[in-house]
Amino acid sequence: SYKFTPDVSVYATYAEGWKAGGVDRYPGRTDDLVYNDENSRNYEIGLKSVLLDRRLTLNAATYHIDIENQQLNNVIPDPRGGPVPITVIQDAAKSHVNGFEAEATFRPIRDLRFNGSVSYSDGVFDDFVRTFSATDSFDMSGTPFENVPKLTAYGSVLYSHDLPDGRRIDLFGEYSYIGKIIFQDNTRKSKAHDQLTTPAYDRINVSAALTLHSGLRFTLYVNNLLDSFDYTYASSDPFLGGDVFVVPLAPRQIGLRVSKTF
Repeated sequence: SYKFTPDVSVYATYAEGWKAGGVDRYPGRTDDLVYNDENSRNYEIGLKSVLLDRRLTLNAATYHIDIENQQLNNVIPDPRGGPVPITVIQDAAKSHVNGFEAEATFRPIRDLRFNGSVSYSDGVFDDFVRTFSATDSFDMSGTPFENVPKLTAYGSVLYSHDLPDGRRIDLFGEYSYIGKIIFQDNTRKSKAHDQLTTPAYDRINVSAALTLHSGLRFTLYVNNLLDSFDYTYASSDPFLGGDVFVVPLAPRQIGLRVSKTF
């Protein structure tokens, strides 16, 4: 690490990771029972800073990760011909991730604070063949990771103001964004190349709170202000396929919370 000033510094790190291999626990799995140790090498450079008379905090980092024998949970047809797919661990011989993260906090005046963060992670399989059976495999080399969004972002604003008689009012709003996510389509009739995708979504939550001198606090909140229909997971009918099922997030919620600090 190196400090340009007491409030601004840069750093670089190198780290290695390891995860033990093992044996798939399903006896019906007749090939590739053993999966290998997973190894990773992580390179990162970053910035940490406090600026504008300490009203702004800004941190950022970019990284590259090389992974060998990445252990992946895959759902495949039961080799014994059973009706329910089974979960096995398969190795991706080589893969990598490029990404960056940044976060900032800004307080222009005493009562007002802004927070924000953004994360981008681009994971790609470099050498991976997903195998369902001797006659059903798919070369996923060059395709992105499943189960993780590439881009996520968050922002919030908080206004806190002290009132007479020991009271305080807090006004809060937050915005979150989650990018699209790819999932393996793991029905009984799925093929090795079948995938599903959940679209990107964003949400806004707001609240207003009044705290009394006695420690009693009243918070009026609205979650999912725009009442959007969002979901985080998708899967097909496990036996027949076709119909897609999702796990929805909560619709708009309006409520009042009452709490007491002793």
